[in-house]
Amino acid sequence: MKASIDADDPEAVGSGSNRGGQPLGFITLIEGAVEDREYYSDIPTFQIAFAGWLSEDTDMLQLAHDEVMSLVSSDPDGDQGHSSNFQHVESRMLMVAATADLAYEQFNEEELELLAGWVNGTLDNWNDANQDYWPFDEPKSNYWQNGILAHVIASVATQDFNPRADEWKQAVHRMANLWIERTTASEWQGPVQSEGHYYSAYVGNAIWALQLFDAAEGTDYLQQSGFDAAEYLDLLMYQTRPHLKHFFEVGSEANASDARHTGLAFRYWHQLIHAAGGDSEQAQHAKSVLQVADSEDATFIGRNVRGFANFYWNIGDFAAAPLDTKADRLFVAPTPGAGLIGLRSTLGFQESACAALMFANNFGTAPEYSHGNPDAPGFQWACGSDWIVTDPEYFNNSGILAEAGSGVLSDVSNIVTLEGQKYNNDGDFPAISHAEDNRGAATPHSYVQIDAQPYWTEADHYVRDYAWLGSELKALVIFDRVDSETEKMAASSAGGAAGRWQRGDLHRRRQRGPCARPDPGRQR
Repeated sequence: MKASIDADDPEAVGSGSNRGGQPLGFITLIEGAVEDREYYSDIPTFQIAFAGWLSEDTDMLQLAHDEVMSLVSSDPDGDQGHSSNFQHVESRMLMVAATADLAYEQFNEEELELLAGWVNGTLDNWNDANQDYWPFDEPKSNYWQNGILAHVIASVATQDFNPRADEWKQAVHRMANLWIERTTASEWQGPVQSEGHYYSAYVGNAIWALQLFDAAEGTDYLQQSGFDAAEYLDLLMYQTRPHLKHFFEVGSEANASDARHTGLAFRYWHQLIHAAGGDSEQAQHAKSVLQVADSEDATFIGRNVRGFANFYWNIGDFAAAPLDTKADRLFVAPTPGAGLIGLRSTLGFQESACAALMFANNFGTAPEYSHGNPDAPGFQWACGSDWIVTDPEYFNNSGILAEAGSGVLSDVSNIVTLEGQKYNNDGDFPAISHAEDNRGAATPHSYVQIDAQPYWTEADHYVRDYAWLGSELKALVIFDRVDSETEKMAASSAGGAAGRWQRGDLHRRRQRGPCARPDPGRQR
């Protein structure tokens, strides 16, 4: 990064304007913050300290020192309670602990002692709440992912002046092993995403934590976790709608059900593209997708995110491969795991293509699913910028209509809903029995079968077949086989009709183009 500054790279010392399509220079941005802190009040203290350390700028380091001491002096016991400071403990630890390390020469011994007390009090509070309040030590929760990053920062950045730094280092070892246990082998397969698309970006904090700790301590936790940046990028790309500017709605979208790119997603994509490397095909195609999204006027990424992400996870020299060169048309995130099946038409990732996303995901009110929706074995379907089928909640202004904690739940999913079982917190993962791209066959088609009975345990049998006819994703046949003593209901945002059945009825629905209705002869 120092070399980037010396080379006058635009991501380092480029424009001071936050406009998509042109690099916002990180150092340029921080220089503005030093000159007019009120106007640049959105720039985090940590970023000022980081820029000051890299450029050896005393004014930046002194400003960062003053802001940290103002916080710590007013609240020496650290953050307490369950506020957003608890949820985003990683941001607080970047501000205090990381700044103390980066601007170390600016602090005297008394100030460092005060800083250590704040760090320890904040982490004590987090550890108590993690066990007794939320998320009960669950690694797939965004709270926990923020927490492991905070522990890494505290243990490494304060080790020269904090008598409890080694305690936090031991906590990192425990958390890293727990992450590996809960996200690999029989408990999980493939890239980690359990809370829905928006909140899944906090997984990046766990990845970042392991990268930093491995570099500082010589461990190999990230490698043990099976992290594959290219696989993560494919999972993200297949969740984009065909016009590439919004995502399919996979769980809560942070009160924005149109699922646009946010600063959190922008940072996550940069992080993964950078980790995959410039020679990775997934990185090159993901950069092209990101450029399309960033070119939309409605995509606003705050300068406090854009400047740092462009610089820290610099992908400026990476090639952006033409999207018509991405040859694959099917991606499967297996179960137990994210449980998402993405399918694209012949045009693949070109903006006029068609695409679908089918759900074999798990769901419940446990922390790791707190922002997911009970969609399995449902689907969403779009062509270009037009929806063909989506969950009805998309048309509400809140993306949390059917997430955990809501009484609506599976009533607004494109599935057969079992009366009295809107979700199952104790259910197992659905199984992806078949996921086949057979467009080279004599009769071109794609076929997906999802066995959802392990999750919907009130049913003795719950299997859905998807037969996508042809290569263009313009015709679809759905066959539901659901056997349960409870009453069943099916509804779709495409057709708007609802039907109810009881045991012994034939449960079949077909869709061709923008229509979706239960067999009218089977409605009750």
